Amino acid sequence: MGAKTVGAVLRDAAARDKAFLYDGDETVTYPEFDALADRVAGGLLARGIGRGDRIALLGLNTPQWLAAFFGAARIGAVVVPLNVRYREQELSSMLGQSDARMVISVSALPDFDFAAFFEGSGTGFPASATTCSSARASPAARRSTSWRRRPAGPRRPRSATPWTRPTR
Repeated sequence: MGAKTVGAVLRDAAARDKAFLYDGDETVTYPEFDALADRVAGGLLARGIGRGDRIALLGLNTPQWLAAFFGAARIGAVVVPLNVRYREQELSSMLGQSDARMVISVSALPDFDFAAFFEGSGTGFPASATTCSSARASPAARRSTSWRRRPAGPRRPRSATPWTRPTR
């Protein structure tokens, strides 16, 4: 038996109509979650993300985070997980070093506005964003937003990636 991708393992598990996860009073089955991962994968492809591209995920432990992870894995994108406790300096550093082409993030938590950070930080992620909502998400994670880095011509060598601390 050969090695399987994360996406293939989920696809195989979807053949069983059993619970994948419980979200509050809701139960999400393997087939339902597999279909959600397919929709996320399609959305990423439609936004120009493909095999080998890096996407940063910044969110809470929610079904939406898992769907983004599995959707990215399904198309061969590389996930760069970011901690929601990171602030300006850490986020700028991680994004500068990761060469992520897209960020999928919660918009805000009670103590930090991620949307405002991305819109004004100079990280290369534009203010134009796609917002997704889920009624089943916790209030803090109800809005998640994705930013796509503007194409900047040829890729720079990693050592030449600019990094600056955002100003307030």
